[in-house]
Amino acid sequence: MPPVPSPASQNPMGQPNAVHEALKALQSPDNAVRSASEAALAGVPLPQLLPALAQSVREDGPSPADQHLAAILLRRCLQSRWGEVEGTLDAAEVDALLQRTLEALLQAVLESADGMVKKSAADAAAEVWRRTQTRSLEDAPCAVVARWLAEPELGQLATATALFRLFDRLCEDEDMAARLAQTHGVNVARKVALTLQAGRDGGKEIEGCVAASLEVLVTCVSSLPSGSPIRASLSDLAPPLLSVLLANPSPALFVSAQQLAEALPQFFAGHHARLLELVVHIVGNREGAHDADDSDDVKPVALRLAVSAIISAPKWARKNLSIVKPLLEVLAECCGRVTADEETWSLKDREEDEEDDKLSQEALALATRVAERLNNNAVLEMLLHICTSFLASGDSHRQLAALALLAALLEEEHSSLSVVAHSDEIVSVCLLRLQSPQARLRWAALNCLCCLLQREERDGEVTEREKNLLGNLLGSLQTETNNRCRRKGLQAVAEFFSNFAGSEEDDGGKAMDAAVYGQVGAQLDAPRLRDDGAASSAETGKGEGKTEMKKRSGSDGKQRPVGGQKLAPYIDTALQNAVVPLCDSSDAQTQELALAVGSVLAQVSGQHFQRFFSFFMGAVRRLLSVDFASFLQTHPHGCSLLETVVEFAGALAAAVGMEVFAPDAPWLLERLVEIQNVCSQGTADASLQATAMEAVGVVAKVMGGAAVRFLPAISPIVLAKVRQHVECNFAEAIAAGGEAGAKISEEGRISKVNITDKSGRQTVISINTAAVEEKCAALQLLGTLATSVAGQVAPATAAEWAAAVTAESRAQFALIRKEAFQALPAIVNCLSVSDAAQFVRLSREALALVVEALKENNARHLSDFVLPAATRLVQNLSTEKERKEACRGLAALGERQDAGDGLAAAETVFTAEERRAFLAQIFEAMGRFVIPILTEEFEILASKEGEDDEWENVDEDEEEKAEAAAEAYDAVMQTAGALFKLYGAECLPAFDAHLKMPFGALLAHEQANPGGKVSALCIFADAINYAGAEAGKMYGEVVLPAALLTVCPPSEALVEDDVFAISAAAYGIGALAMHSRETFLSRREGAVEALTRALQSPVLQTDACRSAADCAACALLKIALLYTREVGEQSATIFTELLKRWFPLKDDTQEIDASIELLTNMVTENHILLQAASAKDECQQVLRALLADKAKEAETAKDEDKKLLATWKKARLQKALELIR
Repeated sequence: MPPVPSPASQNPMGQPNAVHEALKALQSPDNAVRSASEAALAGVPLPQLLPALAQSVREDGPSPADQHLAAILLRRCLQSRWGEVEGTLDAAEVDALLQRTLEALLQAVLESADGMVKKSAADAAAEVWRRTQTRSLEDAPCAVVARWLAEPELGQLATATALFRLFDRLCEDEDMAARLAQTHGVNVARKVALTLQAGRDGGKEIEGCVAASLEVLVTCVSSLPSGSPIRASLSDLAPPLLSVLLANPSPALFVSAQQLAEALPQFFAGHHARLLELVVHIVGNREGAHDADDSDDVKPVALRLAVSAIISAPKWARKNLSIVKPLLEVLAECCGRVTADEETWSLKDREEDEEDDKLSQEALALATRVAERLNNNAVLEMLLHICTSFLASGDSHRQLAALALLAALLEEEHSSLSVVAHSDEIVSVCLLRLQSPQARLRWAALNCLCCLLQREERDGEVTEREKNLLGNLLGSLQTETNNRCRRKGLQAVAEFFSNFAGSEEDDGGKAMDAAVYGQVGAQLDAPRLRDDGAASSAETGKGEGKTEMKKRSGSDGKQRPVGGQKLAPYIDTALQNAVVPLCDSSDAQTQELALAVGSVLAQVSGQHFQRFFSFFMGAVRRLLSVDFASFLQTHPHGCSLLETVVEFAGALAAAVGMEVFAPDAPWLLERLVEIQNVCSQGTADASLQATAMEAVGVVAKVMGGAAVRFLPAISPIVLAKVRQHVECNFAEAIAAGGEAGAKISEEGRISKVNITDKSGRQTVISINTAAVEEKCAALQLLGTLATSVAGQVAPATAAEWAAAVTAESRAQFALIRKEAFQALPAIVNCLSVSDAAQFVRLSREALALVVEALKENNARHLSDFVLPAATRLVQNLSTEKERKEACRGLAALGERQDAGDGLAAAETVFTAEERRAFLAQIFEAMGRFVIPILTEEFEILASKEGEDDEWENVDEDEEEKAEAAAEAYDAVMQTAGALFKLYGAECLPAFDAHLKMPFGALLAHEQANPGGKVSALCIFADAINYAGAEAGKMYGEVVLPAALLTVCPPSEALVEDDVFAISAAAYGIGALAMHSRETFLSRREGAVEALTRALQSPVLQTDACRSAADCAACALLKIALLYTREVGEQSATIFTELLKRWFPLKDDTQEIDASIELLTNMVTENHILLQAASAKDECQQVLRALLADKAKEAETAKDEDKKLLATWKKARLQKALELIR
């Protein structure tokens, strides 16, 4: 039987019942009826439909549900079809249509008997009003609200609620919001007071009215200037609001009160104690309640209100911690609130936040927020004291709460340092809880240890406490029966060993220092690992997913030599007692995590892991020798297991190196390519393909040039994934109510995002997120392959890669554009040796692309990936130029036949005229990018100058904005520095026109962004260093005073920005000393004194500040060498002592290279300082040490450019040593 046509399709809309019938049909359970009605309505001209819908809202005949839907439809039609009206009616007709529609809607607001209809009519009336060509306070909606606000009584509650809502919606017009708030603010406050007075009696109707009134209050506060007397008077409403919250503790009211506290920090001035008492009473008295609709909904929002109020009054809170303490205790108590029983909890497969324990998660977040925003040791000590008292109690819930809170404080950057100071006590209490019969407590203790291990900075010997901790962790893994605790224990072991990892940037990868690993006595025999370990895992996999393992180096990324206790036997024990046995676990996630721990142990052991390689590579071979298509079909969690094995295989290859890995490399690459083929058939998750691509990159990096022969098999698969189309569809839907927000759902490879705005507009976005993930992984792999095989890629292949990546740099999604821009410089650079002409062409095209992208992408994307790509592309040209210079230099010394003939690419990529145009364009684009950011920051600084610092606006985005601005300044500085290094003084006109002003302002403003000040010092120093005397004359007086003020450490406790600032200031002083003699001479004595004081500072004697010390020492060396006569007799002493204490430099690569240049030139020119025997001896010792370093680098560097440049520096040092003898 065919579907029954909708009544709406049978009746023209002009007939009285047509709209009513259409509205009923839209609510039909029959899809065909609804679709037919929607089509009929869509076919009615909007000038005819709007009045009809407005009449349906106003008339008494339709049901409230029909009237409500009519108002929603009217609003949506205005949003989606307004163009029809503008295209068919003249201005007078449009105005008449809107006025007629408004009249009906406003009548519904005032006269409808249903509160829901009143509110939807108010929303629709505001939408209609926003379509009028001119808007004023005399317009009908504004006049209706104004008349009501002037009345002495509140009136009917439903009408009052609707009129509050109408006022709020009218204020969505930014131009009118300030005028409405300024004109009616006093009356709004009076009306809110009447509402709060009525709200003490409670009830759902008055609750909605109070919530609406508070929303209007927030809108008024946001629209009024900070000095407005109306704002100041609003705190009189705090007492009645607190009375309403006590009488009617509704979630909606607490949410509105929180918004008010955040918008107007002074609102609760003088009433904070009462507010905290109220919240503690509400949350504390309901602790034992089980009514989820009441207690559990109110507690989180009540706590949020209290926290927002005290962090917006930080001074009051710090002075009144005794009043704040009960709130902190209640927060801590709620951290232990759990719902599921232990058996249900134990069966959970994933180690994610407990969805059911929303209160505990909220309490943890709020407690850490208090610690962060109050930023006070007394607050942290109070929280730690609460944790101590909870742990001393016999209450397991309190113990659980304490452990959860400690872990959360350790995870938070601002509080972690203070908590880590108590690490011995934390380790003790956690180890004690490992003996608990309750699995949840054991898990919480292990989680706390994981967080502690992530935050601890390793330095010095392996301590007895660490030895005891590791022993206990391994022992607990042997006896543990709960899978969740096993997984968390494995993570703790991984975090322990990760603390000993080397820097990922070192040639040795993440391997720990040899002295740390320290074989005990002779070479230990490899442990007798069972040959069936992990082999059965392919057959026993159960469970879901896998846990991400955070593998990281120490906090400063440097290897630290460690004496005393050695770690080799403990790695053996960890493998024997934890990794291998748990690879046989029947729980798939435990199995996978055991392999992940094995990956960490392989990475930190480096080549020492070679003795375990055959066993684990055997397991990898067995697991990856399966028929992938069949395995993925028959094993429900096969994807997750294969991902872990693939990651483990990559870690093994990276750990042991090509020498050991070579026999297995071809087989592994073939299996990874086979996984790609299977995934391409759509039989696996996108995450497996992405992981396999990442592993291909790791293996290719280990293999280097040997991976070239596999490119014909790999490249087509990767390019196909790069070029695949990503579907993204937008659709609008009718929202029949519900809260504003976003909901995400997944179905197959498609993710859907359903966004509902404040006015009820609903947008559904469907994205093929699997394709996005695969594209990103493929782009990453192209970049890795280009870096790994470098000049051995066939030019045609590299050009094909470049074309594919360039196309994706204009992709719709920023994630894809980011990966494309990150891969492009490496792909272009792999042609710098093999095909100079192609390198020049692609460099020119890529730089043009960057200039275009600088104009089209938003600010965050420019900082994140566009400018970094520009920097790397320019650095490619600089490196190619340096390579040619090194070849010519080595040829002149008779150490190389290839003299690097021909012009450098930097000179041919643009003609002189094109280069001037390019520099003008890129500097102008950077100026357009950075000036609005600077302007916004300075406006914020100006607005704060008149504020009372007793109060703080709770702006969660402010710190993030400051960090984003610092990243923007840094990105511009890096690109400008690379351009100055390549083109020198040619950059000055464009720099002076577009970047001098913003970066000069950063230097001049005392309260400017700290990261911005560092970037400003660096950018001017780069200009002077690479553009020479002309830049020194232009900017010397700008840089030198700021640099001299900055170079001395401010205190013994430095933050990261302080260290960077000292480095930048010292670099600037050194650049001026070399290139601006006239400017520098007048301040020479002050510079020597400042640099000497800086080097004598205790903080610069530490490893953490060594890079700053390097810059200061190199600057002082420049002064000693270039101003010997001016410094006088002290020159020889300064020079000798400087070399003895600080040289050779250790951390700052640029300053190390500068010192080599200075010292070799000094010897070549037979500098007067070398006449002193002590100075000559010290210089010889430094040159020998530098020679040893460069000889080692030339021998071990994997990158051919690094090897060549190191060889050239080695040759220069050898020549200098011959001359100095």
